[in-house]
Amino acid sequence: MLLPSESLAVAKSTKPQSKSSINLASGETVDQGQWSILYNFAFLVIGILFLAVAVYKMVRWKKYKGEWRERFGNYSQVSIPSKTPVLWVHAVSVGEVQAVKPLLKLISAARPDLHILLSTTTATGQRVAKEQVASLLPNCTTIFSPLDFPWVVNRTFERFHPQAIILVETELWPNLLTAAHKRNLPVFIVNGRLSERSARRYRLIKPWFKRFLSYVTLCYAQSEPNARRFVEIGLPSERVTVSGNLKYDSLSKLAQTAAPKVLELQNLFELSENEFVLVGGSTHRGEENVLLSLYLEISRQFPQSTLILAPRHPERFSEVTNLVKQKRLNLKYRSSFGRRTEPHQIVLLDTMGELTAVYGLATLVFVGKSLFPPGGGHNLLEPAAFGKVMFYGPYMSNFTDIEEELRISEAAIRVTDPDDLRENVFSLLSNQERKTSIEKNALLLTESKGGTAKQCWREISAKLPF
Repeated sequence: MLLPSESLAVAKSTKPQSKSSINLASGETVDQGQWSILYNFAFLVIGILFLAVAVYKMVRWKKYKGEWRERFGNYSQVSIPSKTPVLWVHAVSVGEVQAVKPLLKLISAARPDLHILLSTTTATGQRVAKEQVASLLPNCTTIFSPLDFPWVVNRTFERFHPQAIILVETELWPNLLTAAHKRNLPVFIVNGRLSERSARRYRLIKPWFKRFLSYVTLCYAQSEPNARRFVEIGLPSERVTVSGNLKYDSLSKLAQTAAPKVLELQNLFELSENEFVLVGGSTHRGEENVLLSLYLEISRQFPQSTLILAPRHPERFSEVTNLVKQKRLNLKYRSSFGRRTEPHQIVLLDTMGELTAVYGLATLVFVGKSLFPPGGGHNLLEPAAFGKVMFYGPYMSNFTDIEEELRISEAAIRVTDPDDLRENVFSLLSNQERKTSIEKNALLLTESKGGTAKQCWREISAKLPF
């Protein structure tokens, strides 16, 4: 792996070569076309299964409604300025959109002459992209990403004629990469992240997949371990550099900029100055029940206390509501505040885009998708940027680098199971000095990093063909 400037120089002079066949470990040679046919067939089967599930969710929870036209490359209702160079940026969901936001702001300011086409895979990601990015940048349009079928991807390219592509984190789609390569377009990966679990899967298909990785111009990895894993699955080492994590750039003055929203929610939720607020962020099945039991114990010690739950998936709201009722606690949905007054001990955050500000209300935070396997974790940096003590479970495979930084800096608390969570919470509550130390460490860590967006844009801009 090279320094950023060295990677740039080599990438300029290196032209990826296409291979028509691959050699398996057994010594057999298999035609690349056969593997591509197999991939497209498998993707079609998975797509049909997904479509069946999507139809059910569309009827049951009103999900995916209005998305399918764009999923299949029909963007007739999307308009962008004609004769304007287009930079296509793909971010799968909320976390990736928020991570790339500082970079998009830089691009928009530096190149008002180009148009940013921001695609997302999830509906929540699309909503955040519209509300937090496109609404602020005059030269940005959002779309749902096309399914990775050759004809759908080509249709999308012909509709928008992008002249460069930026993929956020780990969006490695073979047909999209192939379409970009055929059109001789540069492809950049920013905030590159590849978990060990994902890397193991990619290694199984490395003989076939490395051809598509050769179409990547430059990869900016979050850390050395991530960079190493990208190289191990077939990305040429001279095209990989370690730039740091874009998410740190978005944390600059987060508490300050979010302060008006935090105050608004504090008043709306009728929280007193001395209120004990436990926040469960991006929780998954099983974790809400643990937090409800923990809250019951906390409320005995702190009569003025509130638990705010933010389940990751909206379709689980009714399930979580039933859990609260079983505990005989009063629940109020965030969306019902302001319409009627009623007592509440539990707030269910059923709105999008407010979790960041909710972290600002917290006394303690638990970050979900981490307590039970397979887990994977969610963003730990936003609570840290508010100087909040946060807890998380042992299953953080998608955020190992950030988790390790927080743990080494003594800026967060890792627990092994529900009992360990309870013990650590009450141990902390009896040790104010330790609580204050963790809060300071969290702030120091998030304030000491940044600059990744500027580095990435400086080098990407030098490679843009327009």
